Amino acid sequence: MVRGTFKPLEESLSLRDIDARSLWSFLLFTGYLKVVHQFQKEDTFYATMKIPNREVKIAFSSLT
Repeated sequence: MVRGTFKPLEESLSLRDIDARSLWSFLLFTGYLKVVHQFQKEDTFYATMKIPNREVKIAFSSLT
């Protein structure tokens, strides 16, 4: 069993459509997050994600 919070992913996304829910998909598709585990429930994909490297982790740390 994989632990963590699963976030819903959107496969088609434009910059003007980004909101709190689609932010995770945007960060994933631009390379700022990496999928650790994923599954599909009905028509929605869910995933746990992690920060892919030290440089991105430092960038995220400076935001908080």
